[in-house]
Amino acid sequence: MTTLQIALRVLLLTSLVGCSTSVPEAGAPPSPLDRVAGDAVATGIPGVSIALIEPDGSITTGVAGVEDRATRAATTEASLFHSGSTTKAVTAAAALILVDRRRLALDATLPDLLPADVIEGVPHSGRITVIQLLEHRSGLYSPNNDPKYLARYIGPERSRLPFWVEPEIVAFAADPDNEPANLPGEGQRYSDTNYVLLSLIVEAVAGEPFKAFVQREVFDRLGMPKTYFLSDRPDAARVRGYTMDSDIIRDIGLDPALEADSEGYIDTTDAQEQSDGAAGIILTVADLGRFAYGATQTDLLSPASRQVFLGVADGIGDVGDGESLGVLRGYAFDYGRVVTSEGDGPGTNTLWAMELDSNRIVAVAINLFGRWDESDYLLNELVPAALAIKR
Repeated sequence: MTTLQIALRVLLLTSLVGCSTSVPEAGAPPSPLDRVAGDAVATGIPGVSIALIEPDGSITTGVAGVEDRATRAATTEASLFHSGSTTKAVTAAAALILVDRRRLALDATLPDLLPADVIEGVPHSGRITVIQLLEHRSGLYSPNNDPKYLARYIGPERSRLPFWVEPEIVAFAADPDNEPANLPGEGQRYSDTNYVLLSLIVEAVAGEPFKAFVQREVFDRLGMPKTYFLSDRPDAARVRGYTMDSDIIRDIGLDPALEADSEGYIDTTDAQEQSDGAAGIILTVADLGRFAYGATQTDLLSPASRQVFLGVADGIGDVGDGESLGVLRGYAFDYGRVVTSEGDGPGTNTLWAMELDSNRIVAVAINLFGRWDESDYLLNELVPAALAIKR
């Protein structure tokens, strides 16, 4: 569940609308990226889609496995995955576009931007700023691992209650029982609440629905034709998402209708989050790569906003240091320094990672959650394997 920032040299390149995507011909031998994906499937992941985006915007893709364990339908370049918290980077970009247009200030507070009834009861709302939301420094309660919150996704309340909607998530964080982690600006704690509030701010400032603004200003500008919001098309066909059965999952209080198959896979596709600004986007891995490239290496954002978006790199130290969280996460690995956007949730794990020395980007999605090593596996195995492929 996700995050976010870096300072690096800026390449003002053209939009991705016309960039090329390499798709293997039918019957062609496996490509290097296909083999990387195949190695992941061999570990028990049902399906894998991976893309490598070069500094000129060109994209190559690789796939392996199945997008549906029941039908055995193969994963393809067109497979649509639930993005999870990689959605947050899109919301951050939307907010920064408004900053670039001088319609939104990073130091504006919640009462400056949202009606009193929307933020009623939100602790310290008068001190919470836009930049604190972007950097997860508001201190607001995180619902992400709260059993009461998860009960409506995979628990016993799933069958009788609808998914959480934005005002409910804000109210949940404002509940007196859900105390803030810290005062605004005095600590850092990842929370979906921050990005729910950002989506409401974008909508209020833009004067139009959040999803309409993102569609026009991000998806359309970057040539992401297959991307959509799950809340708009909840019943549309997409990759089936699987959660591994475990004591941790059972302790949350699993809906009896969500039964594991003989190999321990639970189909949790219909339990995926629909929060538009925090975890609600459906896309192909190529489109995920197009967004990553567009936000970091084109004029979608001004140089100043791109530095905010990528500012986490200032906190990346020597190889072996831990993560540094801002708009994105930054890591130092043996294979190089990377800035990443990561997302997980019932049934999927998604990630894009940009290697700072080369500006090459790897985007990947798998339809598995609950093995508890997925993010480490993607960052330590799949990303370096893809980056090792020469042009």
